[in-house]
Amino acid sequence: MLETINAWLTSPKLPDYVEFNICNSTPILYRGLFTDVRWVPGMKMVNVTFKNDSSYCWNFYRTFHQIRGSKEITIVCNSDELEEYVYPVLTIEGAGKSDPVTIKSISDGGNTMKINAYDSLGITIDCQRCTVVDATTNGIVSYVDLGWSDVGNIYWLRLIPGLNTLEITGDVDVTISYYAPCKRLGGYA
Repeated sequence: MLETINAWLTSPKLPDYVEFNICNSTPILYRGLFTDVRWVPGMKMVNVTFKNDSSYCWNFYRTFHQIRGSKEITIVCNSDELEEYVYPVLTIEGAGKSDPVTIKSISDGGNTMKINAYDSLGITIDCQRCTVVDATTNGIVSYVDLGWSDVGNIYWLRLIPGLNTLEITGDVDVTISYYAPCKRLGGYA
């Protein structure tokens, strides 16, 4: 049985997030790999080794916005890394093909994403990895299908630490999710 648990926890080769809940506080996420699992017979417990791959731990945030026409929204990016952007994942559903969706970041110099989305096909845009997939099959959506012809001039939404104001236009439901790095001192916030 221990061999099965060990194989399951230590088989991933890419880092992933693991959540810790400390004394009923906000969950803290660490990113890394489990490298070893050992049974401690005298204490009847399992001892695991987890190697964090970052100097930060992470908080996960998700916001949902129903847009009908045009709406200005505010997102507070609680990142402790003040010199780097946070790149979110956007899920957009319910857009009509004839009406493009625009997401303008007022906080980031007025940079704008313009997307030709499809009514029956939701899309997920990973702004960090610069990928767009459809929400049904997770198939890659081509940039041309989104109305992006100049691939060297695509704006990928990014959040600055602190207050972010976005203006979204279209008849869509938008979910914005992201991991923000946070610093912990002795395990406390």
